[in-house]
Amino acid sequence: MNRRTLLRASGAAGFSALAVAASAQPAHAEPTDPAAPVPDELYENLPVEEPDQGPGARASAGVGAVLWGSSSADSFRAGEPSAVRRITIHEEMTRLGIPTIRHAFGGWRSPAILAIRSKNHPIRPNYSFAGANGELPGSGKIFLPTTNRIVPDTVTSQLPGTVSGQPVNLQLVRARLRKVQLTRTSSGAPITVGNSAAGYWRTAWEDAERGKIHLLWMGKNNSGDVQGVLNDTRAAYDVESGRSIVMSHWFTWWDRLGTVGHPNITAINNAYRNTYGQKYFDSTAALWDSRWWNVPEIRPLNIAGRGDNAERRRLGLPPRPFIADDTFHLNSYGNLVIAYALNAKIRGLGWA
Repeated sequence: MNRRTLLRASGAAGFSALAVAASAQPAHAEPTDPAAPVPDELYENLPVEEPDQGPGARASAGVGAVLWGSSSADSFRAGEPSAVRRITIHEEMTRLGIPTIRHAFGGWRSPAILAIRSKNHPIRPNYSFAGANGELPGSGKIFLPTTNRIVPDTVTSQLPGTVSGQPVNLQLVRARLRKVQLTRTSSGAPITVGNSAAGYWRTAWEDAERGKIHLLWMGKNNSGDVQGVLNDTRAAYDVESGRSIVMSHWFTWWDRLGTVGHPNITAINNAYRNTYGQKYFDSTAALWDSRWWNVPEIRPLNIAGRGDNAERRRLGLPPRPFIADDTFHLNSYGNLVIAYALNAKIRGLGWA
């Protein structure tokens, strides 16, 4: 069973977050049978997400930051299981004084995240499919497979980019067997591109977000391909290496010590630490950092007094009160800790 299948275990029903007393403990323990069958509905039934559409969506005129990644960077399941308010990482960092947005989508793997980060790693539509005749039409939509097999991993709103220098939005179309929909944003003459680089779709977000601080939290959904994750992360980092931070992956119950997934996450995190040095962010260390346990909203949880801390540390797991009931994501308290720790990291680097 691969990680993408396991990530679906939270189910579509988990989208309703319950606001209960801040001191309440999560109601459910981690599952005891990692091999148990899991549902397939999670990412297939996600509502269409509205991506941040470039400069117009920025939180303020400050330098700001961008979270790039999948569901963790998108603060998925943020309000569950026991938060007094729904806390997302990007909104909390904005509140702490670093305006932050996110280009992050549930279920995405590192090749697709790289494609929306870097113009040098485009999505390559196949213009010879079904009589397309190597041409981008002058208006309307065209549905195509891709020659490099890279597409957005879930249906999102249309992603801004260009084809042959012309503004063209791209979107995954689930009903068409992982084909992409290309939509010209304004009418013009048809463009003959064949299957050359002229027809590649290149992200508009590299230019739109240039000069910001870039927080890369990518590769958890395809962690079985360790070298692929490392290569994709490096390419995303190199877009603006001077102002990028690479974030490690915390261990879920499904990849704790002793499971088949544990060596892959360990290898990725160790490579990140060794490669990026001061620009490496250790998410697990942040969640165990007692400085953040004294944040007023977290203090009532009494993290330091929990009897399961030693065993969770041994297994490589974060404190249980920071984990959503699906066991794959952080809840609002966990997101609050990550936001505080990222804020401290960025300021420690002198970037804000």
